[in-house]
Amino acid sequence: MEPSKFENASQQQKDGVLFGQAERSTIWCLEITGPKVLLFPDSVYILLGGAGEYSIHRKGKEIGFGNVDGSSTLVFVHAEAELSLQTGEGKLEPSLLFGFRKQDLIASLSPRKEGLGGKISAALLEGQRIDLVQRCDLEPSTLSRLIFEFRHIKSSDPAADLWLESRVREVMALTFFHSKPELSEQPAQRSNAIEMVKNQLRLHYKTPPTLEKLAAETGLSPTYLSRKFSAETGKTIKGYLRQVRIKKATELLQRGDFNVSEAAGEVGYRSFSHFSKAFQEETGRSPSRFRS
Repeated sequence: MEPSKFENASQQQKDGVLFGQAERSTIWCLEITGPKVLLFPDSVYILLGGAGEYSIHRKGKEIGFGNVDGSSTLVFVHAEAELSLQTGEGKLEPSLLFGFRKQDLIASLSPRKEGLGGKISAALLEGQRIDLVQRCDLEPSTLSRLIFEFRHIKSSDPAADLWLESRVREVMALTFFHSKPELSEQPAQRSNAIEMVKNQLRLHYKTPPTLEKLAAETGLSPTYLSRKFSAETGKTIKGYLRQVRIKKATELLQRGDFNVSEAAGEVGYRSFSHFSKAFQEETGRSPSRFRS
């Protein structure tokens, strides 16, 4: 028997699977790795994150389209369909696609139907044929935390599946229902992305990752990451990197193993004048006087 295109799609998506398995699980999560994704029939999908345009096709006909800009878009699929995601580079990144088996989702949501959004209730509980159900904007900090956690919780951890399932259900609560509980984010949750950036800069101060790469790792846009980093640390990302580099340079000079020019190169400065100026601004002393 020839494999169906959905079986082929499932095979192609294995590298992007973060939780569950699209061909057999009741809930799952994929990381979008290409501009097109085949969707399984009779499933509900939530697209989380990214920035660009999406369109949904069934049998060659477009049945829905719109823009994604760091919010979640709920997609309700009744039959074979294909999701296309486009940015200037032909790829939506970073973004996650959550999938739910329709019948299992109905069983889960029915006892809570009073709080469901109108279109969701009509599509799931009243049987109306609706393909694009609704759009739900999330707080940027909540969005970045969820994307960060899905991409960084280690699947080898004994309780990883429990943690990830709890995050999937959090996404359900945030997108399917009218009202949202007033939850105050814990400092550890708020600072996950910022701590990751700081760790990356401390580890790779000589050849630091670009802002775009840091943004992709945290699930934030470069602009929002820069603003969030400055708000929480009081420094720009570039300013924090400078602080890390100069602190390392002072350690090298104090040990006496490096002269000033060698210390500058060791911490990533190609220009001695730039290094000298940064050192003076960070320590209040010139590097030559500091070494002496």
